[in-house]
Amino acid sequence: MQYCFYGKSDRGKKRKKNEDFILDRAIGKEERLFIISDGMGGHRSGHIASKLASTTFADQYQQQRTDHIPVPEALQSALNKANVRVFNQSSENRLNSGMGTTLSVLVVKRNEGSIIHVGDSRIYQIRDSRITRMTQDHTLVAKLLEEGHISPQEAQKHPRKNILYQSVGIDQKIKPHRRTRFPIQSGDIYVLCSDGLSNMVDEETIRSVADTHYPKEAVLKLIRKANKNGGNDNISVQVIKFAGHESFEQTEELSRGPVPKIYLLFLMLTLLVILYFLAGFTR
Repeated sequence: MQYCFYGKSDRGKKRKKNEDFILDRAIGKEERLFIISDGMGGHRSGHIASKLASTTFADQYQQQRTDHIPVPEALQSALNKANVRVFNQSSENRLNSGMGTTLSVLVVKRNEGSIIHVGDSRIYQIRDSRITRMTQDHTLVAKLLEEGHISPQEAQKHPRKNILYQSVGIDQKIKPHRRTRFPIQSGDIYVLCSDGLSNMVDEETIRSVADTHYPKEAVLKLIRKANKNGGNDNISVQVIKFAGHESFEQTEELSRGPVPKIYLLFLMLTLLVILYFLAGFTR
């Protein structure tokens, strides 16, 4: 299935340093990895944790898939490796003590998706103009909400809403949220974001912008909205759109996924026309 995507990370208005990290990587010919992470640990090491976890995860996952390890097992192995790597770095260097990071990963393989997730960054699915959160927040407030101790309105304004009970690199063992091998349909949109977006922009606005704009336009507009609403944190967004949207072919300049066949045909015809005229001039 053809798709196009775009991602960007922004420092926001209040933070002096960007501790978020985004990554996408092709894994073979028909598989791609998308990652968003949001580092913690203060100005000295949050950015180290997010980058270290993301790159370690991507390297380990790619190696596992090269060795033909199935996607679910490869995801878990890569997360374990990333977690141990950040934990050890934090333990061995006192300047990095206590650092950790969220990690939200989407794997696209043909017409299937798989997710592994820790923390409060999010992955959304937009299908038929309806938005669904594909991940669960590993925050104390989310747990209170799930257990019925507070209302959704109280959760939204809770002073400790960003306190995580689980993140990559804090403990030696980790229990991620996983969803593997779910179907991707024509027209689906996936949005990966850090809480710098989800805390500043409501889900309906995220849905509306992603559903009505091409990936680059959607990402830039969502970042602008988060900054306009305060920009209290770093803002990272990736938007992936699958074929099926009206005028999808117009997004060539935004597409870093597989190139639609119509473009290849257009390029071949253009090249033939140029060669025809060049041949005429040389006679």
